[in-house]
Parts: sequence; C-alpha cells; structure tokens
Amino acid sequence: MTAKFSGEKRERVAPWYRIDNSAAIYPMSITETTQSIFRFAADLDEFVDEQILEDALTDVLPRFPSFRVQLRAGLFRHYFDHNEGKPVVRPDNGVILEKIDFFANHFYLFRVRYYRKRISIDFFHGLCDGAGAMVFFRALLHRYLYLAGRVAERAEGIALADEPPRPAEQEDAFVRYYDKKFRLFGAAGKMIGKNAFPVRGKRLRGAGYGVVTGTCDAAELKAVARRYGCSITAYLGGLALWSIVTASPDPKPKEDPAVMIPINLRKVFPSETLKNFTSLIRCVVDRKTTPLTLEAYCAAVEAELRRGAGDTEELRAKLSLSALMGAKWYMKILPLFVKTAITKLGKLFSFKTKQTLILSNLGVVDLPESHQGLIEKMTFNVNLSRKVPKNVGVVTVGGRTTVTFTRMICDTEVETVFFRRLREDGVGSLAVESNFREGMTPRVDKEAKPC
Repeated sequence: MTAKFSGEKRERVAPWYRIDNSAAIYPMSITETTQSIFRFAADLDEFVDEQILEDALTDVLPRFPSFRVQLRAGLFRHYFDHNEGKPVVRPDNGVILEKIDFFANHFYLFRVRYYRKRISIDFFHGLCDGAGAMVFFRALLHRYLYLAGRVAERAEGIALADEPPRPAEQEDAFVRYYDKKFRLFGAAGKMIGKNAFPVRGKRLRGAGYGVVTGTCDAAELKAVARRYGCSITAYLGGLALWSIVTASPDPKPKEDPAVMIPINLRKVFPSETLKNFTSLIRCVVDRKTTPLTLEAYCAAVEAELRRGAGDTEELRAKLSLSALMGAKWYMKILPLFVKTAITKLGKLFSFKTKQTLILSNLGVVDLPESHQGLIEKMTFNVNLSRKVPKNVGVVTVGGRTTVTFTRMICDTEVETVFFRRLREDGVGSLAVESNFREGMTPRVDKEAKPC
C-alpha cells in the first residue's frame, strides 16, 4: 500500500485492492511483446480538445477508485495499489493495441488517446472487462461533452464525476458466486475443448495491428439475423466461421472451427461490479455433420450459444474455475514467481489453438438523449495472440452497429468474404473502412514473405 513517512511513523494514506480472481492470470501473462489489452473508441462530431479531455479525465477518475490504481507484485500474487499520479492524455500514434508503457502512462492501467474527432481508451484486461470499461468510458465521454459546453451536467444512466463511488462496483463477484463443490477437471475440460481450426497467415512487422471495420444500420442487421432464425451475435459468429473456412487454402483441415463468445455474467448472477465478470461460450461447428452453408453455420452457433448461456450450472462451474487462483489454499500459498512460471510454460507448450477466433459483442450502448448526434459511432478492438491472430469486436450506438476485425496477419481475405456476404444478405447500409496495415512488410521469419 502507498504510505508516507514522518521520522519512523508510517501512516496509511490510500488503500490497496485485490485483483479479482479471474483476472490474476493477466499480469502473469505479460511478455516483452504482448499485453492483454482491448480498445474502445468513440467518433465525435467535432475535433477533440486535448485540454478539455485531460480535465474530464481528471474530474471523473476519483469516481472510479478501482480504475485509479497501479499494478504491484507481492510475494504470492499481484495486487492493485492506489495511484495518486496525474492521468495522461496524448495524441494517438496510430498503433492499434500497442503495449501500454506503464512508466510513461504514470502507471495507470488504461491509456487515453485522441486523434481528430476520435477518443480512444486502451484497457489492460486485468483491470476490468468490457462491461465495466464501458461504464467508465461513458462517464468520461459525458464529462468531456459537459466541459465542452455541449450537454448539461446531469444525465440519466451515467456515472457522474461528483457522485461518490459505489462499493458494490468494486466487488469480486467471482468470490460471491464461487461454488466450493465444483468439479475441477470436468469444468476445465468443457472450457478448453479440443483443438480448433486455426487462422494462419504471414505476420505483420513491428507494433500495431490491422483493422477493418464495417458500419451498418442496426435494425437492418437485426432483420437479417432474424431471417436466419438467430441472434445478431450468433449470426455474426456463424458468418465469421463460415468466412474463415471458405477463405481457407486448406479445404479439409482436421480441426473444427470454434468461436469463443464472451457473455456478461451480470445478466445471470446479479452484480454491479466494474471488475471482470465474464465467461466464455465455446461454439463449435462439427464439419463432419454440418454442410458448408451460412445457414447451417449460423444454426450451429445459435444452438451452442443458447445451450451454453442457458446452463446456469455450467456457467457457475466455469465461474468457479476462473476463481480457482484465489479460492484454493494450495494455489494461495504458491509464490508468485512459481505461478508465473507455470502460466508461461503452459502457454509455451500449448502448440495448437482451442479457438478459431473470439467474437465479442458489447450489445447496445445506451446513451442519454443529449448525446445523440454528438457521438457518431463507437468501435471495439479485441485483444490478439499468436495462436489467435484475428478477432472481432461488435458494438451498437445510436442505431449504428460496428463490426471490427483486428488482426496481426497480412491477409484480409476473411474480411472480404465476410463483408461481401453481409452486403449480399441485405445489409445495404454497410460501409467498410481499413487502416491498410497489410500494405506494410510482415515480420521476417521462416514463413513470411512481403505482403
């Protein structure tokens, strides 16, 4: 904990916080080149004022004590310490999901950037999940618009800068709903599953990932999904897997394609926490029994998603597995360096992927009426890894849905197939944009040649 000294007297001036049990793995997984981060961005109707944005961040941060922290390493586990440093706002350098330089960022675990009309925040996943991050992001956007003289100070459904923090927002909900009697190996087996159809390609050189974003009318997209008899999430998940298999140069791989879809556990197990409280549903398409049609792929993903999200017992088992690091005595007494070594060795010797990609849908982000027209759209970039080099983030704001592919490989054939089929299915409002990262030279290795 942070302390000040007067002679030999030590006075506590700020609290420390336990990392929620499900997030304990994220600090242990940090390497020189990778960091589990995700990005939210909002496009405004006017150019961003850096000073106003910095003032808004300074104003709103005390409302969120679980975000006003820095990462520390103890003997047995990492923990969060209160951070009195000044929060930093800087121009965006265009490098998507660049590692957060904690020292340059005054040790904050989120990074605020801006470019022209866009405000972006990168969040370290050990700090929060998408739902918790969105509460913070909406509060920051509202405070910025208020200081810019564009909206009133009060707004319904927004955490306001002058409100006291809510203790319930700092709860480790995994601990509250942890089931001491859960079966470890049964839960782990269902969560991990078999090897999945991999996405392969020549890797991009240097920092920063490729991004392709499609923006469309939300009602139009919903109507198309209904025609397929499924939710928007299942439709997009099925379309993503179908596009990957269709675009694959290997027509008969051994593995089945699988999409991991995060679900917000707060909808099943009531909690106001802003910390991590998410589980993953693994939706697998059995290629032996499923024809290569979009209808069949969407139906398969819809069935898996409904089964997984509707099975409260299985969700509690997954929840309990995620809380294992801090719930079992034999895990608590392991020194941190041992836990870190086990985590990194496990990743090192896991040669194949258990998922083809992640598709995370934040759903509809409710904004106050006064924000309509001022925030034109939002985008969501999902974290990547070497074994899962392409992921998808979805978010809907003001009747507009954005579907964002983030990738660390050059090839964009999957995105081409995906968005072409989306338009063919009747999403005529679709507009696609790219940062054209594939135009750069990939990393020089045994597999790579210039893109």
